[in-house]
Amino acid sequence: MLIFLAFSILALMLFYYSWANNTRMIIASQVRKELEAQKQKDNMFESLTELSPEAMVIIDTSGVIVLINSQAEKLFGYSREQLVGQKINMLVPVSVAGKHDSYVDGYVNKPRTRPMGMADDLFSRHADGSEFPVEVSLSPIQLDDKMLIASSIRNISERKKIEKTLKSAIDKAKSASQAKTSFLANMSHEIRTPLNAVIGLTHLLKGKELTSEQLKLVSNIQLAGRSLLGIVNDILDLSKIEANEMPVVLEPCNLQQLLDEIYSVFSNQANQKRITLGLHVDPDVTPIVLTDKKLLQQVITNLLSNAIKFTNEGGVTLTVTREGSDTALPEQQLVRFTIEDTGIGISEKQQKKIFQPFNQADDGINRRFDGTGLGLSIVTNLSELLGGKVGVASEMGKGSRFWLDVPFTLLDNDDGFSTDSIVEAIHIWVLGDVDQKDCVLKKIGTSLGWRVFCGSNLEQFKQELEQRLTSQKALPDVVVIDWKRYQLDSRPIIEDIFNLPQWPNIPVIAVCSADQQRDVAQYDGERINGILLYPVQPAELFSLVNKVLIDHTGDTSRVLESTKMEAIKAKWLPGVRILVVDDNQMNLDVVEQILTNNGAVVTTACSGTKAIDALKDAMNSFDVVLMDVQMPEMDGLETTTFIRQQLHIKKLPIIALTAGTLIDEKNRALSIGMNDFLSKPIEPGQLILCLRKQVERYRERAVMIEHIDASNSVTSVPNWPEITGISNSVDLFQGNVNLFEFALRRLFEEHRDLEHINLDAFPFDQREKRLALAAEIHKLRGSSGMVGAKVLYNLTSQAEISLRKGEHDEQAQLLRNIIRELKQLQHNSQDFLAQQTLQTSPANNTVETTVEKMAEIEVEQLIIALETNDLSASEIVDNNADRIRLLMGAEAFSAFNQEVQMLNYSKAVDILKNALSSKRMV
Repeated sequence: MLIFLAFSILALMLFYYSWANNTRMIIASQVRKELEAQKQKDNMFESLTELSPEAMVIIDTSGVIVLINSQAEKLFGYSREQLVGQKINMLVPVSVAGKHDSYVDGYVNKPRTRPMGMADDLFSRHADGSEFPVEVSLSPIQLDDKMLIASSIRNISERKKIEKTLKSAIDKAKSASQAKTSFLANMSHEIRTPLNAVIGLTHLLKGKELTSEQLKLVSNIQLAGRSLLGIVNDILDLSKIEANEMPVVLEPCNLQQLLDEIYSVFSNQANQKRITLGLHVDPDVTPIVLTDKKLLQQVITNLLSNAIKFTNEGGVTLTVTREGSDTALPEQQLVRFTIEDTGIGISEKQQKKIFQPFNQADDGINRRFDGTGLGLSIVTNLSELLGGKVGVASEMGKGSRFWLDVPFTLLDNDDGFSTDSIVEAIHIWVLGDVDQKDCVLKKIGTSLGWRVFCGSNLEQFKQELEQRLTSQKALPDVVVIDWKRYQLDSRPIIEDIFNLPQWPNIPVIAVCSADQQRDVAQYDGERINGILLYPVQPAELFSLVNKVLIDHTGDTSRVLESTKMEAIKAKWLPGVRILVVDDNQMNLDVVEQILTNNGAVVTTACSGTKAIDALKDAMNSFDVVLMDVQMPEMDGLETTTFIRQQLHIKKLPIIALTAGTLIDEKNRALSIGMNDFLSKPIEPGQLILCLRKQVERYRERAVMIEHIDASNSVTSVPNWPEITGISNSVDLFQGNVNLFEFALRRLFEEHRDLEHINLDAFPFDQREKRLALAAEIHKLRGSSGMVGAKVLYNLTSQAEISLRKGEHDEQAQLLRNIIRELKQLQHNSQDFLAQQTLQTSPANNTVETTVEKMAEIEVEQLIIALETNDLSASEIVDNNADRIRLLMGAEAFSAFNQEVQMLNYSKAVDILKNALSSKRMV
């Protein structure tokens, strides 16, 4: 039994040994297979890496190199043994090696395929320590149990050299082109100056008593001068086109209005040649399109001018039709402008080259007609800039037909373009003044941007009316009768006008002398709607036309929007009470100055809560509110909502001020109860236009303007500072150089801490701090726009959007660009600010003993004004500068005055008290 048990145990042991051995062999075989498979994978991975034409470096998530290819060995000068197992930091420049681990961690947290070094310069380090420019592509490789990072690295040293050479060649070409442009510009100026003198002097000569022979000679001189001026302009245009410096600015355009303007210009030329001029517009043509109005007008004007010049009998017709097209996009409409004449015609041979520069129909035409042959070449180039083309069909002796095809983009509400600025021109008809050429009222009306027709008798009025009715052109808005010319015969003339067939019911204004005013005033009020006295001033003509049209139509904005406001020297907002709300003190000061100069009564508020307090005060009865949209704590939208819903002020106009320009921002402002929307930087003309429009609607009557005597007004600013990086500042500040200086100093003072921000360590991922920085950039944006610093304004616009959206990749670089531009602007402004300091400071720091010190009561009043932030403190300091300097000492006064000029009253009062304390005055 024992022997059997022993054999059984032995057998069992042998079986287990055999099973265990087989199991080990199976496991070993599987391990060998897995190792072999992994080795094959590794070999395949290494082989694929070797096949790459670029240097490949593969690291793990801790930045340790696990694999490189032979291209990497060649690129970096290391062997595989030297690199594998080492940190990737040894291949990057020393300056960034210490921070590179954080870059690796950042990539591991958000792995994605991304290129590097495309926009910014990126460098790697060679084994010999030298650095070279590279482009890098990163890709994550996800394995079963871990992730690796593959880097494809390209040495772009040769490409950089080529780019540098190419840039040098381009710079030379640009320099040559710039030299050519400068030469043409300078020559143009040198030629235009004497030409303008020639044309002006001949115009004066024609007004003298000349014989018919002398008059003919003077007229020929004037004609030759104008012809030469046209040639100079053509050469400049062609040069701009060749240099790609002819910008295309797309904006909404009223085609009918544009064509009416062109027609009115050429109708006189056609009448002088005793040929007809017709205009026909297909009703299917969309009236408002998106195009470059200036370029389109230049093309049509050139074609019409040629047609009239080469036509001696018959007439010229401009026809505008809508055409079908397979090439136009769905949102486009193809419009054809056809100019047909009955002139001399063009041969088939010449038609093939007539659009080339310096070509006309034939050599004979050069002798018989003025011109260089540049016009049609320019037409061809301009039509291509508009996306269109020109063509011609002609027969000798029978006339020519030129056409221009332009694919206009149709306006859509979602395009972001506003058509608010498209306004029908004001049409004024003058009866009783002399002919068109010497019509005084026409000169005044034209200077205001109006369309003026002058007729010396009723028959001319009748002919003009019939022609406009036939061609469906605009009829007059107002008729002006020169009562002084007709005197006692004016009454039947007025009756005859109103009895003309199809005469529209429109207001009539009489212009008369002071002794005729009583007679005119006694006339039927239904016929005469207003009276003007000679001599007529532009401001007075505007005010009366504006008033009678508002009374007649109820439209408070028509005249205002179609008038060139800069042509009138006047206070546009006399007595208008305005509340201005903005958290930016500089903006408040500048806007207040502009509005005050125009006669407004201005109250300012630096926050939404202050604005609400001002509106709660029953003594403050405002006509309009200017409300900044983006303010801390309580923004403009919240403030407006509170005013409308809590204060129950429903009708008071509130105009949004914002640096944003998007349509949805405007719609949001309007939807919560604002009445209009202005984008910063604020252009004074647009601001005044918007204010007048809203106030006139609110008051339900016209805002009359106060005429400013031209002899007392500033018509030009010859010494306005030219600062690189700033444009249009003279317009923005309306010629007030001291206000401009203040705004510039304020900009630099308020944002001087911006350059001290450590952008490398700034927590862009922390929303609260990022938005606080965005608010700072928003204020800088408003300030830079206010002084006309366009580059800085655009940079801050991009940065603010990026900060609010949280686009971390580009924020630091955008802010660096802003800081660099701000420093450059400050550097460019140094000479101007230093000059202003010298002009406002005494010749030396000593004060004559004849200057009396300020009395203690005056000092106390100044301190109170400073402590209560009363703006009169600045006026007190300006008026008593020498007395305060004597009181404080030159050095202390300089620091004190600087803080006062920057409106830092709290700092100023501390300096003043310290200075007085040291002199035992307090």
